[in-house]
Amino acid sequence: MHILIIYDGKPGHLSPSLGLYQLLSRHSKGKYSYEITTSKPVLKALNKPIRLLTRHLAINAHKFIMLFHRNPSFKRKPDLIISFGGNSVAANVALTQKIQCMNIAIGNIYSFRKTDFSLTLSTKEDIKKSRQYLPFSRIDVNLCNALGDNLKKKHHKPFYTLLIGGNGSGYKYTRKDYIDLIEELKKIATSQNISWLISTSRRTPKYVAELIESNMPFDTCFNLLDYEAPNASLEEILGASETVFITEDSSSMISEALALSKPIYTLVPQENNIYGVHKTLINKLYSETYIKRMEIFELAKTFNDSLSKDFNLNYGYHSKARYDEIISALDTSSNGK
Repeated sequence: MHILIIYDGKPGHLSPSLGLYQLLSRHSKGKYSYEITTSKPVLKALNKPIRLLTRHLAINAHKFIMLFHRNPSFKRKPDLIISFGGNSVAANVALTQKIQCMNIAIGNIYSFRKTDFSLTLSTKEDIKKSRQYLPFSRIDVNLCNALGDNLKKKHHKPFYTLLIGGNGSGYKYTRKDYIDLIEELKKIATSQNISWLISTSRRTPKYVAELIESNMPFDTCFNLLDYEAPNASLEEILGASETVFITEDSSSMISEALALSKPIYTLVPQENNIYGVHKTLINKLYSETYIKRMEIFELAKTFNDSLSKDFNLNYGYHSKARYDEIISALDTSSNGK
């Protein structure tokens, strides 16, 4: 099966689609391939009217999209189109109508009908209907483990990994939060006799990497994967880690760690007002013990007091169950058309 991923160019919007591709290719006995095309309205103000008109123009929508959209292109005719986000959903529908293939929309479908898609996937709806809901992960588990094994040979201590995000999804991190976090990391390094592997992201303030470099010696922080100047890969530091810590603002970083079936601690700043789908997802992951939630300012004490193997590490099982649900839905949709 050949998959076309329509990407709007927005950071974070590619991972869910790549994660779905990984899910399908990992569990299928058949051969999967994919290509990525970038497409979004030439002006953001045109987004809503384009979606509305695409819905009503049916088979002629592709011609309309070409006028006001950066035109999606592909080298090979796809069997399945996947998109995530409101900027690319109209292109998904229009191109599907033109070439008559299956299509999946991840997330909000806005003014479109569910019948405009072979399948829609929404975390909020999946949880509500008691379907498999774990977020898609673009991580290649085998690659992570191989890279991680090589990294572990270079150091004499076990590794914990920290993925740092930034403001968003109702979380607000202050400079004091980051200073407190560094002090807590140093305490854990001492009490557990480990070294840290740390990665920043596009939303992490630049001064955070500087604080880490100036306050955490080499044996405490073995590697800092600075988003501005990366010197390793995320796959490498996740694969080498025994335990993963993640600032709770990023569902994509959480999804990447979940795929590795390792203990995950999510870190919460003092100022947070979590809301919407992200709140639904975090509460569900916590209630089913996929994650443990920790407040930054007392991380070391809480972590040392609650060391436990009581984590749900069955991502592989639930990943296969989600694959079965998706394939069944696609088969039903294909047979009904």
